[in-house]
Amino acid sequence: MKLNQFYPQRCFVCGYHVAPDDFPICIRCIARMQRLLSERCINCNKPASSCICEDKTRCLFFYKSITSKILIHRFKYRADRRILRFVAQMLIETTGVNPKRFDAITYVPRLPRNERKSGYDQSKWFAKAISEVYGIPILDTMVRKGGKDQKMLSREERIKNIRGRYKPKNAPTEKYNHLLLIDDVQTTGATLEACAKVLREHFANRVTKACIAKTIVPKKKL
Repeated sequence: MKLNQFYPQRCFVCGYHVAPDDFPICIRCIARMQRLLSERCINCNKPASSCICEDKTRCLFFYKSITSKILIHRFKYRADRRILRFVAQMLIETTGVNPKRFDAITYVPRLPRNERKSGYDQSKWFAKAISEVYGIPILDTMVRKGGKDQKMLSREERIKNIRGRYKPKNAPTEKYNHLLLIDDVQTTGATLEACAKVLREHFANRVTKACIAKTIVPKKKL
């Protein structure tokens, strides 16, 4: 592993210590990352990489610990090309999602006003990183029309807010067989499922959903 003396890369976890170019996590934070990846689902007791509870979305880790929230914040606002490619490889190789199964990859588009404000669509750039690393064509399939930001909404409000907000664009005359749909975080699953529905209606016979992190809600005991 090499350290770049001219453009050093900060650790993806702590954001403070310098990390090697080909492994953007410093020695001090490796244990934190290992603990995050080994956390188990509160329902099925499986790690995030093999948990398919509720809606079968594949993910790298669960969105509940302080470390997970720090990582997602950095990913949303501070990720560079090296980080994107590193996380892309982690997601694909850890979850066992086979890139060769898919005709193409697409993503959940960000609200236009949020993208204009930040100049960045994290899911789009993440999908591009996966496309570059694994040679999967990337498709620009949807646009989001209106609605509130989902952050402060309850599950019921999110489902209502997102209904009918995603519209297809560049739809092919003939459907693809299998598409990979990418997002950064799944909180309730409403957004990913709304997008998957658009893809199944206009673009593909099958859709596999994957994200970096997801929230798991405890199942109610009868």
